[in-house]
Formats: sequence, C-alpha cells, structure tokens
Amino acid sequence: MVTNYVPTRTELITNAVRAAESRWRADLGAHLGDLSGADRLRATVEWHLTTDPEDLLLRTLWVEMLSSAHSDPNGVDRQEPHEAREEFLAASLAAGVPDAGLAADVLSLLTRGYYVATVEEPAHWTPERAGRVARAVVDALIGIGSAPPSQGARPGRG
Repeated sequence: MVTNYVPTRTELITNAVRAAESRWRADLGAHLGDLSGADRLRATVEWHLTTDPEDLLLRTLWVEMLSSAHSDPNGVDRQEPHEAREEFLAASLAAGVPDAGLAADVLSLLTRGYYVATVEEPAHWTPERAGRVARAVVDALIGIGSAPPSQGARPGRG
C-alpha cells in the first residue's frame, strides 16, 4: 500500500528522514536558547550527540538511506549535513575557535561518525561516553588545556 505513495522503500525512508529534519532544527534552536560563545558550541555538539529512542531509530533509517547511495544518488539528503556544518561553523566562530572552518569539519565528522557508531554499538556509545569525547574534542578545538611544548623537551624522555 505504501508504494501507492512512494515508488521505493528508499524513497519512503528518505521522506521520513527529511520530515524529521525540520523538527531537529526547531529542537536545536530550543536547546541552544540564548547561549553564546564556547557554551553555545558545546551545546550544539551535545545536541547532535543525543541518544533518544527516536534519534536511534532515525539514525538506523539514515544509515539505510546512505547505503542506497550507489543505486539512487538522489535519495541521499545532502542539505542536512551542509546545514549541520554551517551550525558548527557559526558556533565555532562565536566561540573564538582559531580555525573555525577546521573545527566545523572535525565536528561534522565526529557527529556523523557517532551516528553510525550508535547503530553499530548502541550499548557502547552511551550519552556519558559520547559526551566525554565531545567535551575533549571541543576543548581541544577552542584551545583549553593545550599548552605549547616546552623548549628542548623530547617525547618519551623524563
């Protein structure tokens, strides 16, 4: 009966993922509120690493949609990842990240990889574990905890 409305399973999945995207944008806006600077960057990354049951289901559909890219390149949504990178770029710029473009790329790869990892190993990638990784990456990108190496120090020598 579904094929009366869409011709393929891939198109059905793509439609479901695209319909969820508008809700994601509204949810992200509510999550960020009036945060600014590094807090906004951290909250943006945190939001992308949620593990609600609905998120897990949508990620499974998203992975299935991506797996059909070889047979239906038009079935892959390329707008949402672009928008996510733009969100990371804006948040990185607002946080004063020295290389905001690199930060946006790193955070895009981190979150996209996380989406796949939660489908592969949902029990391993708990919110706590993902949050710890995300905080370490964001802190490294904004320069917290990074001190220049001391002069004359050689790795592995005490």
